[in-house]
Amino acid sequence: MGKFNYLIENNETNLDEEILNRDLVDNTRIATNLKIEKDKPKPSKRPKSENKYDDSFCEESKYISKINLVDLMKYTDAFDKNKSSLNDDTSFKPASNLIDKFQEIKKTKEMNISELAKKNQIGRYEEKINDMSIENVRKLVKLKLYTEALNICNKMIQKDDVDNNVYLYLGIIYYSMGKYEESIKYYNIGIKNDEDNYKLYNNRGTSYIEINEYVFAILDFTEAIKLKNDLPIIYENRARTYFKIEMYEESLQDIDKALSLNNNQKTRLIKGEVLCKLKKYDEALNEYNDMLKDGYKDNNIFLNMAEAHLGKKDYENAIMNAKKVLNLNSRDYKAYYILGNIYFNKNEFQSAINSYIKAVEINNSYGYAHLKLGLSYYNIDEYRKSIESLNNAENFSMKSIDLFSYRGEAYLALNQYYEAIRDFNKALEIDPSSCGTYFDRGVAYTNLKEYDEAFRDLKNSKRLMENSNNSGRYDDVITTVDKMLSDLNDIFQSKKV
Repeated sequence: MGKFNYLIENNETNLDEEILNRDLVDNTRIATNLKIEKDKPKPSKRPKSENKYDDSFCEESKYISKINLVDLMKYTDAFDKNKSSLNDDTSFKPASNLIDKFQEIKKTKEMNISELAKKNQIGRYEEKINDMSIENVRKLVKLKLYTEALNICNKMIQKDDVDNNVYLYLGIIYYSMGKYEESIKYYNIGIKNDEDNYKLYNNRGTSYIEINEYVFAILDFTEAIKLKNDLPIIYENRARTYFKIEMYEESLQDIDKALSLNNNQKTRLIKGEVLCKLKKYDEALNEYNDMLKDGYKDNNIFLNMAEAHLGKKDYENAIMNAKKVLNLNSRDYKAYYILGNIYFNKNEFQSAINSYIKAVEINNSYGYAHLKLGLSYYNIDEYRKSIESLNNAENFSMKSIDLFSYRGEAYLALNQYYEAIRDFNKALEIDPSSCGTYFDRGVAYTNLKEYDEAFRDLKNSKRLMENSNNSGRYDDVITTVDKMLSDLNDIFQSKKV
């Protein structure tokens, strides 16, 4: 479901990526955000070099990497106002001045704001940086100028009469910088000062999720809902958290509540994902088809439809929807990943490998593709390549029983028993009831002639298999385990003699 960015700001703005990028966050799109189209002078009326409002205006803006903070902040409000009064000639002046002033910047993409302020000797920069107001902090956060916002907040909390919203923004800033424990610290202070502030509870919940403290996150979202029960973002946050801990029925209830408050495309996509986890594939497909009928156009709809068909083992339609996405965007790494999953489920491992390789070529940091690539290599006995891919998955923070158990088995196949045992230990930390992992570790210990540890693991493996709800499928393995235990008993007896 992606990273949690559903923070609530002081003005109840949703500070996820979509909202943060809404206006002037991406400096390379300033000109296009102005939307200067109405009453635009015709290029033929004057030389193009004099026409500051022609199409070249947008082209020049693409080269601007960093621009001066003062002018960004000065013109932010003006730009918003200009959207409703584009026929006013004076409203074009800020845009014209901005482009004229920063023509030289197109060759200095790496110049940071502080250096640029010194270069231009703009005293107003310091004036803005020293503006100790929540509104100024809000603007800086919106522009992703977190260091500047943090400096102001740190000065503000030194005052005797501290606005509690400072702690809200400190939490938002540290969250945005990836310092989740630090963000929780400031949300804690804010909540201590105001126990009825739902924004603080919601935002602290999103930070708890990033450090995998899902129970605390759910408690915070629940408290936020008690204080503000008509805000869909909070229900969606709690739904995503329930999804993380596989409480899909509870997740679905919250998604439905969020949709009753705001029927939007993103939340409907999430509902489809939850329905798939509940194996309600037809309901999920109905939801996606309804979205298409309602005019929604999003590659994620076809991706999710592919996954729903995959769940139904309808491989033909799954492949068709995944390829539909690739026809629209040939560099959609998730579409290649889903294609890989389809082939993997069909036991067509070489085709799966080709698809996963495409996914990681496009996005090398996509850990799931590295993981499945490693599992695919294992299934065609390419153990060293399997280990390499599973190492890559671990490097990108993938932690799963599949990663450690398959890599352990690959090491076992290569007679690297200590490495195998290390991975089996990690797998059992994640799932202590894995009978197969106990068996594999027992085999590794046996090969190292560490017979006591081997005997213990094989006994645990047999016990878990016999207590399984589907113990019949382990009959052949249990027979093998009994034979190994008998051999170990003979070794123990021979030692006594």
